[in-house]
Amino acid sequence: MHHPEATLIQVSFSFDVSSVTLLDIRRIFVVPASLSMEKVVMSYSNLIVAVDLSNESDKIIERALELSGNDAGRLTLVHVVEPVAAAYPIDAYAINMTKLQEEAMAIAAQRLAGIAQRFGISPARQLVLAGAAATEVRAKAEEMNADLIVIGSHGTSGWKLLLGSTANKVLHGASCDIMTVRVGK
Repeated sequence: MHHPEATLIQVSFSFDVSSVTLLDIRRIFVVPASLSMEKVVMSYSNLIVAVDLSNESDKIIERALELSGNDAGRLTLVHVVEPVAAAYPIDAYAINMTKLQEEAMAIAAQRLAGIAQRFGISPARQLVLAGAAATEVRAKAEEMNADLIVIGSHGTSGWKLLLGSTANKVLHGASCDIMTVRVGK
């Protein structure tokens, strides 16, 4: 349920720019400026919150908490570590890539735990995954039957820039609603 003064608009559209289809919005809540988000109770109960572990992660989690009725138990934090071999053009024979990947995952898990602790999110709802961020976030959302993915966006102009490349990729093929939270300048 949502607040009676908030209007739910069901929208689905797409358009092509350079042969790339962009944007599929499933739900938009239009909330009068006189209402705060706390007064608008959303129906989201299983949220995937994709974070990059930057200082801006707090803003994304705060928005997700608003959408969950301030119930941290409804949030699952997900951070995806890109495979080390893909991120850095290093000679695979000179360095133990497995060890580097394990170290990157361990550091990410420690940082995610610190962020999660500030918001009261249990360790069972903190996931560090390896792979391509958009693919892993979509797969985890589907596996967990999430009803919303919350992700940050750094854009300034243009659809890809507006959404950010990872947020844009998450949109394509997601089986649930997605909310992008504007972060950065």
